[in-house]
Amino acid sequence: APISMNEKDIIRNRILQVAQFRGPVSLKNPQERYLLIFYLSQDQKSFPRKCNWQSLVVLARRLAISQRRDLVTLSTLRSRVFLGPTALDNELALVMANLAACNSKSFVLDPYCGTGSILVACALLGGSICFGTDIDYKILRGKFAHENDGAMHRRALTGERGSSSKPPVPIAAFSQLEDNKKKTIFSNFRQYNLQLPEIIRLDASRFDHHFMPFEYFDAIVTDPPYGIRAGARCSGKEGTNQPIPSEFRPSHIPKTRPYPVADVLADLLHLAARTLVCNGILVYLLPATPQFIPQTDAPTHPALTLTASAEQAINSRYSRFIITMTKHRPWLPSDADPLHRENTRSKMLPKFTQLQDAIWKERED
Repeated sequence: APISMNEKDIIRNRILQVAQFRGPVSLKNPQERYLLIFYLSQDQKSFPRKCNWQSLVVLARRLAISQRRDLVTLSTLRSRVFLGPTALDNELALVMANLAACNSKSFVLDPYCGTGSILVACALLGGSICFGTDIDYKILRGKFAHENDGAMHRRALTGERGSSSKPPVPIAAFSQLEDNKKKTIFSNFRQYNLQLPEIIRLDASRFDHHFMPFEYFDAIVTDPPYGIRAGARCSGKEGTNQPIPSEFRPSHIPKTRPYPVADVLADLLHLAARTLVCNGILVYLLPATPQFIPQTDAPTHPALTLTASAEQAINSRYSRFIITMTKHRPWLPSDADPLHRENTRSKMLPKFTQLQDAIWKERED
């Protein structure tokens, strides 16, 4: 741990000398609860990050406790019916939904929804009306009862298979399978008795080609594919495209090609600026090296303002940031200028190159 028990005792004794509490200490039935909050310096040469005793230490009294903490246990991935290997951690998804101010009147979009982890969090936290799109037909199709799924894979990796701990949600209390005997995104929503989302197979890079250009979403909350855990794909193929006969178009599934990560971000910001209502919120995850400074290095758009950012250190070589942006004005025709997209691409390409170098160096070590 970054702080040893001996170091904690030293700090507690210092605090007691200053605070001079009166009355006995009761650990079982305390009338007041106090917390020590440490602001640690970031020593990038070691991990976990070391404590700097010149850092700020805050003594705080707990006034209230959130009544929504039970959602973290309720939505644990261990009990999720349909799960993929890249499913986002349930607590992080709830944090992102909270940053997006999701409520029962919110129209929320995840353009890279996968198995719906973020949409489930938005619906659980605020009862939001959820919309999801993804280009991966296999994910949206779901898994038949006889097929292994990502949930089984995840439990095997984490040693949860055969665990004696009782899952928070009794799986027998709901139907795991759809009418055609498949587990899908909808199974996860039925698990928690949530309103079913609207799910569409769609290429997020061509969102404007599929939807009318209206501002109708209150929030976009997403974990875009950056090619770290799963490769990004968009519609298209190498070479000449051949026309599809009209009789095959209803069931045709277009081929896909690699989707450059800089284009992913450029398209995401364009989508947010185009479809969010004024004061709508965009929350997304962005992997980067620890030297990344969101205030200067994060991608920008004329219609969006960076309002918050938070870092989650993965290891000493790279982190991921929760980026929160707010749409501060309506969409303007000038926002469609290709220059905005090119600026995002040119700004982020070096950042992703540094990130890829850090990841490959870690794997080589």
